[in-house]
Amino acid sequence: MNSRKSSLLYKYVLFYIIVLLIPIVVVWFTSYNYFTQVLKEELTLEEVNRLTHVKDSVDERNSNLLRVMSNLSLNRVISAALQAPEDKFQILTAQLELKNYIANYDFINEVSIYIKNSHQVMTSVGEYSIDLYSDIYRYSNWDKVSFYQILNGTEPQYIHPADTLTFGTGESSNKRVITYVFSYPTNSTYPVAKVIFHVDEDKLVYLLKNTISRTGETALIIDQQGRIITSLQDAPYISSEPFIQISNSISNQASMGSQIIETSNSRQLVFYVRSNVTGWLYIRIVPYMQIMEKLGGIKYSILVALLITFCVGALIIYFLTKISYNPIKQIKELVRTLEPNALNGNRNEIESAKYLLLNLAERNSHLNDEIIHNRQAQRDIYLQGLLKGQFDRFDELNNKSADEIGIKLTGPYFSAAIFHFSKLVDDEHIPLHRLKGMLEQVIQHAEEGYCIESLDRHAVILVMSLSESTESNYRNKLSNFHSNSQILGPCTVGAGNVYSTIRDLGKSYIEALSSLDYSFIKGKNQVIMFSHTGLNEDNYPINMKALMENLRMALKLSDVSQIADCLDKLIDTLKTANMSLVAVKLLCFDIINVIVGEGNKKSVEPASKWNPHMDMISIANYETIDELSVALRSYCLNLFVDSRKESSCNDQLTSMLTYIGENCFTFEFSIQNMAQHFNMSPSRLSHYFKDQTGQNIIDYVTLQKMETVQSMLRDSDEHVKNIIEKVGFSDVSSFSRKFKSITGLTPGKYRQLHQRKAVE
Repeated sequence: MNSRKSSLLYKYVLFYIIVLLIPIVVVWFTSYNYFTQVLKEELTLEEVNRLTHVKDSVDERNSNLLRVMSNLSLNRVISAALQAPEDKFQILTAQLELKNYIANYDFINEVSIYIKNSHQVMTSVGEYSIDLYSDIYRYSNWDKVSFYQILNGTEPQYIHPADTLTFGTGESSNKRVITYVFSYPTNSTYPVAKVIFHVDEDKLVYLLKNTISRTGETALIIDQQGRIITSLQDAPYISSEPFIQISNSISNQASMGSQIIETSNSRQLVFYVRSNVTGWLYIRIVPYMQIMEKLGGIKYSILVALLITFCVGALIIYFLTKISYNPIKQIKELVRTLEPNALNGNRNEIESAKYLLLNLAERNSHLNDEIIHNRQAQRDIYLQGLLKGQFDRFDELNNKSADEIGIKLTGPYFSAAIFHFSKLVDDEHIPLHRLKGMLEQVIQHAEEGYCIESLDRHAVILVMSLSESTESNYRNKLSNFHSNSQILGPCTVGAGNVYSTIRDLGKSYIEALSSLDYSFIKGKNQVIMFSHTGLNEDNYPINMKALMENLRMALKLSDVSQIADCLDKLIDTLKTANMSLVAVKLLCFDIINVIVGEGNKKSVEPASKWNPHMDMISIANYETIDELSVALRSYCLNLFVDSRKESSCNDQLTSMLTYIGENCFTFEFSIQNMAQHFNMSPSRLSHYFKDQTGQNIIDYVTLQKMETVQSMLRDSDEHVKNIIEKVGFSDVSSFSRKFKSITGLTPGKYRQLHQRKAVE
């Protein structure tokens, strides 16, 4: 085993070293070209930036020179001297102005003005004839004829490249200058004078020197005609044919870049930048071998770095692989402990672990089968709790326990439906749990729905979560489910209504049962909606809503006597109203829902502590409505007596309700007056009342007034308008609309209906 372990370890080490070597070789072959390109780009960028700095500085000085020329054109002293060249005073004054310009701009060496009419030249130090001026200021490469042609021509601007200027008649001195000649006034077709600027070449040479960082390099400036304005040094290749061709080609290319020129003795790398202002080309020339020396150093550095990386990587691979191999030895010991037979034969550690895992997976499969069976039982209990109304809030519905058993109902609407498969169960002997599983697979492809077996061995209950509450959408979904379930066999679907609260799922289930009973009339093998059975809430007694609100208010106040009175009225209404059994069951559901919901708010114990059958499905356990009434009374008595003892704020609320009962029928009643009575602000009063009762004051007062009006309409023949005024309403039409929105009838029709019932 030790030899096998060693060979396996070294096999892993060799494999990882080869994996490391592949990218190193690739890097070796690609990095040199990459770094060569990067270096060229960086060098080009660096050199172009240097040239750009020089260009910007020269452009700025040229711009300053143009501004000086503009100032000269506008200078009245200069203009007066040019108009009267015989006036010596004007000439002297103009000379002082020229001296000021030279003093203010350090790059200007001399300013001269050639007056065409008089053929005189005015400088900052004197006045000369043109012949004498050309004798004093002599150019090495600019003869007098060309010089006179420029001065007498109409060209608005002319620049003479750097040239040696010798000035003086006796002891002369030499100076390299760049000469600018401008028409005066500027841009004039027929100038009256020419302005000559002598600019020191040293100013530009200084800027070019700042771009030089190595020996053998040079820099120069070329104008649009290909003339060298100035250069740092006279390199022999500058006048060579290859360089002239390159400079000409650059004139037609981009505004910046680089090229290589080949000469008989060497290769040069040329960087250039063009000025958008003057059109001048700023060129920097670097010997190509200097760049190659730098690349050679990079090449050597890359090779050394890659070799070091390979050696270090190989060592790291060896030690990490050796460390990572230790858990394999631990696996071997674990295998020896759990499954000694796994080490038999020629299996190594990994093969032995594989053998052990296969055995464990087989055992785990058996455990999973048992867990799934247990999870299914937990799901059935959870779904039964939904139908029994054991969940009050939405966050209770999707908790950790629900996730563990695979149930998720995101809402916000809920419903229950029943699928009846009597023929499949009776004739084809298909187990109901199998039908439930197949139906759930059909449904969960489209909606959040879960199935549970009904107590009736022929039916499956479907609990659904819906995103919309419209009946048409709900019916379409059930119709699709019904159509898809036809592959299982014929079935009849009874559907309850859609509700927005979780506790109403039990009510939806009762409605689904009632819908399924209507298959006797509607026929089988179809979807029967509860809304199509005629058993709607529209057929409920008109005062049922008010009675339910009174019960809810009494429960909030924990007023046991008031609760008992409300229950008596509700039970009497159920007994005397001409309703179907289904409608009575649904109303009983609503009563239980209200009582249990308020009870759960007031007690930390569930409703089953006081009565184990206090849920929605267990209504069927009571043989008569009187038995249900006794159970509800017992539940309320046990729960709300203790709750009332613990409440400290009910006396305040009772006082408020008493105040409302005594004053709400007067026109003077208002929230402001009520707040003053209880020494509270109106906002605090409204907030307190809403928190204690679940209703705002206006809605509560309106309900009290409506109940009083209903009672007076039933028990008296007084005119409707008088009744309305007695309860504190001044607008009859507004009251009638509110009354109809609550009862569904106008006050007059409400009176007619109840008087007719009294006669019957």
